[in-house]
Amino acid sequence: MDDDDQLDLNILKRYAHDISELSKDGWKIILVSSGAMGAGLEVFSGNTIKDRVLRKQVLASVGQARLMHYYSDFFAKEGYKVAQVLLERGNFSDRKRFVSMRAVVTEALANGIVPIVNENDVIADKELRFGDNDELAALMAVMMDADKLIICSSISGLFDCDPKKNSCAQVVSEVSNIDEEVLNMCGTSISEHGMGGMLTKIQSMKMATQAGIEAFIINGKQKNNLTDTIRGDSFVGTRFLAKKGGMKGFKKWLHAGALSFGKIIVDDGAAVALQK
Repeated sequence: MDDDDQLDLNILKRYAHDISELSKDGWKIILVSSGAMGAGLEVFSGNTIKDRVLRKQVLASVGQARLMHYYSDFFAKEGYKVAQVLLERGNFSDRKRFVSMRAVVTEALANGIVPIVNENDVIADKELRFGDNDELAALMAVMMDADKLIICSSISGLFDCDPKKNSCAQVVSEVSNIDEEVLNMCGTSISEHGMGGMLTKIQSMKMATQAGIEAFIINGKQKNNLTDTIRGDSFVGTRFLAKKGGMKGFKKWLHAGALSFGKIIVDDGAAVALQK
């Protein structure tokens, strides 16, 4: 989004160009992108819809097609096709759907198609929504056994203290372990037009790094920053080191996909035994 709360088509065009160039280098890239509501607002205000949640869903349904039209056009000019992938939390929590989705995305990538992923806002369950696209991106990275997870933001990475409260705040260049000290650095900063703050980004970083994926929070508005990050050049942002070993197969799904629905009720004696 730009300063007028409109889709920043120059940013979308730049992502299409950068991802296409990286694809030519052999990288297989999945783009997780919001913007459907912003695209919807270009043609429909939704002011006649009183219910706030319903208004967002209608705007997203109107805007998703426009958003994909923009991406399709920009990538086509670079010589690439795109695939729309709309997901809900159940695509990850259900093991069969998880495996099926991974197969589809893998096949698209193998055929030179760029998957563009977003939450399916129209049918998403209110209680089982993704926290934001940071979480969705982390889930996709774990599911696809990605080498890197890169969150592009208007924020230039993790700061050593809240930049809104301290003008001397500095970007932390590298994090080897996401501990209490790192969590205390999160502050209250929220990326422009985003739902989640730094804490949700750090939680996504933790999910990815525990699965053996190198992760980054970078300034997505800075020219060439995405390509520089992927190619290992100097970049503006924070790098989070992957845990050695990672996860495979069923453990990966348990880590990033499975949700707890069942309950086990025990008496006091059993509770004491379990605690020991």
